[in-house]
Amino acid sequence: MENPFFFDIYKTIEAEAHTNGYERGLRVPEDVSVTGFDNVKLSEFCCPALTTVHIPRDRVGHIMCDFLIARPSADETIAEIVIDPELVLRDSTDPANETRL
Repeated sequence: MENPFFFDIYKTIEAEAHTNGYERGLRVPEDVSVTGFDNVKLSEFCCPALTTVHIPRDRVGHIMCDFLIARPSADETIAEIVIDPELVLRDSTDPANETRL
């Protein structure tokens, strides 16, 4: 089997990917890589620990509050706000190699 890569944004799906892969004899990360999104606390306690993308929720909340407080009227155009996520590498991913692509 080629090494598939799962990218999930729902925590229950991530847990299911771990469980279903294990039940089918797939090894994480040797046979399949699993990556989460949102860096919930549970992700570091999965076995193997789940690679994830960290979004600074506190910073997002502060930016949104500042924006809403400073907005003079409801008719004002919404601004685009860019937040840089951080990749948190843990044990659920492995570098791809040519035999696994």
